[in-house]
Amino acid sequence: MGIEARLASQRLAAGQYGVISRAQALAVGLSPATIRRRVALEEWTVWLPGTYLTGSARPSWRQALMAAALWPVRRRSSLTGLPLPFSGWTGSRPGRWS
Repeated sequence: MGIEARLASQRLAAGQYGVISRAQALAVGLSPATIRRRVALEEWTVWLPGTYLTGSARPSWRQALMAAALWPVRRRSSLTGLPLPFSGWTGSRPGRWS
């Protein structure tokens, strides 16, 4: 992984309340292996499929909204008629929905 890709992903996430999508990470030059490694090392937390929370801060409602906005459209559209994924968020941990 190049330093440019790492810095670009950090800048992008910083402008999105610490949330980045897999597609965005790949677009700035991170490899799938780097993404897996960041999750395995708990540098990133899977929030929704294809979205990650960077850092270790307690999740906020802004991050929940950003993750939902970045969630791949094909996954959101398959939930037609169901509540938005963040409507039942308990605030306890990323990926925990009531």
